[in-house]
Amino acid sequence: RARARVVGIVGGVGCGKSTLVDAVAELVAERRVAGSTVDVLVVDGDAVGHEVRDLPEVREQLVERFGRDILDEDGSVDRFAVAQRVFAADDGGRADLAWLNATMHPVMREEFTRRMEATAADLVLFDAAILLETGWDDLCHEIVFLDVDESDRLARVQERGWDEATWRQREASQWPLEKKSAHATLLADGSLPPETVAADLLTLIGLTD
Repeated sequence: RARARVVGIVGGVGCGKSTLVDAVAELVAERRVAGSTVDVLVVDGDAVGHEVRDLPEVREQLVERFGRDILDEDGSVDRFAVAQRVFAADDGGRADLAWLNATMHPVMREEFTRRMEATAADLVLFDAAILLETGWDDLCHEIVFLDVDESDRLARVQERGWDEATWRQREASQWPLEKKSAHATLLADGSLPPETVAADLLTLIGLTD
């Protein structure tokens, strides 16, 4: 494991993981100005996934599997085109998703590990939608489950432009919330303002009083 305290953030689709991570990073930055010595590194699983998809060796495998129509005009992988295939609610979609995970996840894990081991930060916030499903939780010291009502999560994803069917499809591709929360070491109320949850989180993991 990394020398820094690695805290994984999990929850349902639309629970606000990225918003919480940003709030913690902002709070830490504010406290550094006030004299705190705590520093934080954010490891964004989605962003790393985008980088991995466009590695030449990975992109070549994706094109071989899905065809060249998954590429943008500039030759990069269109993640929405890939998502349409792998989240299709049929046997083909499930097979494509399993193949995509087997292709990308080992490369992503290597990059997560490299960043965590290289950082001089005190705290690493690890935001990955399928952190538990992939076994990446063994990179973490703590797992925080961000609890948010279903109606609130649906409203949040609709603000992103998703419809309910897409949201439920993504939810169905992940562990049930009960299973996620059972694997967490800490629970956080995601209905509270992000800055409040961020302050509580720093206290819970012992980085602030």
